[in-house]
Amino acid sequence: MNRLIQILILMTAMVAAMVHAAPPGSTYTAVVPVADNSAAERVRAIRLALEQVLIRLTGTSTIATYPGVNGLLANAASYTLEFGYVNLEPPQQGQGISVSFTGKELDKFLRQQQLPVWPLKRIPLLVWVVKESPGLPKSFLTQDDDQAFYTSLGKLLEARGMPVSYPIHDLEDQQNLPVEDAWGFDTQRLAEASKRYGAEKWLVVRCDQTSDSQWRLAWMLGGGDKTAEDNLDAKSLDEGLQQVVHAAVDRVAADYAYIPSLTSENLVLEVSGVENYAIYRKLMNVIAGLSMVESATVQSVAKDRVEMLLKVEGDQQVLVDGLSLYDQLSLVEQDLAGDRIVLEWQSNPYHQ
Repeated sequence: MNRLIQILILMTAMVAAMVHAAPPGSTYTAVVPVADNSAAERVRAIRLALEQVLIRLTGTSTIATYPGVNGLLANAASYTLEFGYVNLEPPQQGQGISVSFTGKELDKFLRQQQLPVWPLKRIPLLVWVVKESPGLPKSFLTQDDDQAFYTSLGKLLEARGMPVSYPIHDLEDQQNLPVEDAWGFDTQRLAEASKRYGAEKWLVVRCDQTSDSQWRLAWMLGGGDKTAEDNLDAKSLDEGLQQVVHAAVDRVAADYAYIPSLTSENLVLEVSGVENYAIYRKLMNVIAGLSMVESATVQSVAKDRVEMLLKVEGDQQVLVDGLSLYDQLSLVEQDLAGDRIVLEWQSNPYHQ
């Protein structure tokens, strides 16, 4: 790193204290069906929309039952930026209301109440679907087989803020994961087949339509060293899917969410491989996108190394886990006693 770049970094160090990257606009927006345009219906819908946004931010489907949240929901209109009536997208019909809320105030509320915070940098959940209907054999259900099913599933996951990916079901998938193994929740085969997609978390959903047109659903969530599974009965497939998504996403979020502390801790972060100013800006954008980081101030610049002082809320490991979601960053050293983390920036992480 030449001297001019070092000067540029040090000149911008003052502004590194810290403006978080703006999250996607949809993060603080929800669309809720309404029966009419009356004031009473609008108040009900705005409250429900705020609850949906809180579920998305915390990763907790039961967040409305947490202490203090009911008071916030009762005053939902005070946190509203704007609203407007819209036509609902298929498969829903009729009219809805789109409501956007003040992100800054909601984030402040979560921290003051020490409620769970699920960082907005989220890895996709890989979803396998197997289905059995009366008179038909078990089979994988693909997007080409039933686009409406995947539209409903995608909207449920989107509402929870859970990015999703699906297997391509080619010959390699068929060899790695026979349908009977997926149906039988063979954890080892599912984990091995999911490795192909680089998935940290995978979900298999088993849909069994009974002769009386009812549905029995079962699911298994895997990834890391933990699995979870359950089963349920539902009158409709959409109803069953909603229950599966809430249960599975709650468990995914629980692995990544943190409880913000009322006081922040200092942590030294050292990053090597910062060879130019463009990489430095990318690094600072990563830091700005971490919700557990309150501020970051550059302390020193030497060769390709940048050292900065972070003010962090929550456990140090939460920060490390958050940084590990970025392919460009590789953990070199974590000194728990000295509150120091050393990373390396990899400009081309897929070609080492």
